[in-house]
Amino acid sequence: MTSSARDISQFHLLEIHGSDAWKVTRHRLFDVSPDAVPHLSPPVHGFTVWDLYFLENLFQAERIDRSLLLDIGWYPHADPSGCFRLFVVRITESGRPSRNDVDWNHPVAVLETRSLREVHAEICRWLTNDFSASRRKGHDEKGTTKRGRSSLTTGDEKGGRKGDAAH
Repeated sequence: MTSSARDISQFHLLEIHGSDAWKVTRHRLFDVSPDAVPHLSPPVHGFTVWDLYFLENLFQAERIDRSLLLDIGWYPHADPSGCFRLFVVRITESGRPSRNDVDWNHPVAVLETRSLREVHAEICRWLTNDFSASRRKGHDEKGTTKRGRSSLTTGDEKGGRKGDAAH
């Protein structure tokens, strides 16, 4: 290990702040950026940093009163060329959502990015319902934007309006 390499055991769960209206049901999102991976220590017991920290199921929170689910993963799983994907989807049934009770075909919002900082900001924005910062940056009230290699879109932009045929 070189002197510039960081020990992977020093990473901690990313600190997430939100309102009482949201319940975090999964949190495996660590404070490791994909751009930092080349500077990290070598694999431990055959597992790489990608295997340990860049999973499809990283973070999930549900908002029962508005029937929304916020879901984040790294896609493709453990792939260095992948990206974070954040989905905000409607829960179609009451109670704790199962995969079948969520409208994945018509997301409210989708963000794809390699930036951990951008994912963290978007999580906090949704969990606190603070869309004022997005409006200042030129986004509309839905949070719709496109930036460089990352993009945040709403279901309406992708043809996901209610009543549209499934793709």
